[in-house]
Amino acid sequence: MKKKLSLLICTLTAILCFTGCASTKAELDYDKATVEQSVEFLVSYCSSADDAAIEQWGELSDYEIQYQLMQAGLPYTPDSFLGAMESWTAGVEECGAYVGHGDYVYEASEDELKVTTEAQFKDRDASLTFIFDDNLNLESMTVDAQYSTGEILEKAGLNTLLGMGTVFIVLIFISLIISLFKYIPAIENALKKKPKEVIAKGLSLPRDVVFGDFIITLTGNCEAYIENYRGIVSYDENKISIQGNHVVLNICGCDLEVDFYSQESMKIKGKIKRLEYV
Repeated sequence: MKKKLSLLICTLTAILCFTGCASTKAELDYDKATVEQSVEFLVSYCSSADDAAIEQWGELSDYEIQYQLMQAGLPYTPDSFLGAMESWTAGVEECGAYVGHGDYVYEASEDELKVTTEAQFKDRDASLTFIFDDNLNLESMTVDAQYSTGEILEKAGLNTLLGMGTVFIVLIFISLIISLFKYIPAIENALKKKPKEVIAKGLSLPRDVVFGDFIITLTGNCEAYIENYRGIVSYDENKISIQGNHVVLNICGCDLEVDFYSQESMKIKGKIKRLEYV
């Protein structure tokens, strides 16, 4: 009985060990020297390439870039190679000219290899990160600038200040708009009451055209030419009253007479002393 029990325990132990081994995922297999050579070439090329060289690469098609990379035996894709140069250019703008870097650190998983190193630039240090896929082809390269705690806090404070300033300006603008709401009814009433004045002002039209006001042309004090009238209210030799669209015009004097009139105009002769609007 003891032998059977021991055999059962050994069997269960073996099964658990095999299960544990089967569930463990193997890390990606890679040759460190080959990967380092690939990474080192990329760093060396990016640090030495000028703007003209980068522009020439950008003018090539993906097929042409891929062909040249294959000819050189480099495990890059067109996207990862161009992206690496763009990332390097942005890093140099942020950190200054490249000086050098330290040792590489390798972190392999089942389907990815991550290579990192600390790099020195003129203005500030940065972390270089290279990501390779399960075929050990470069997926990306990034240059992450390193800031001190004081710089981070300063940048955070500046961002906060800018954000608060923006909010403050927006609130002032909204308050200004709200304060103008009280003028809306007055503007609406003005537009309702005086639409013709608005049209005349907006279109730069004469008032007599829009409103039909009197047009009076005097020749000395002996002749008046009247336009835009509606009719004659009263007529004698001392005063002639003429109805307009909005007012009555009184022409006062002596020996006054209507020389001629039509539906649009009339001429008055005599000794004109004054004009009155009623």
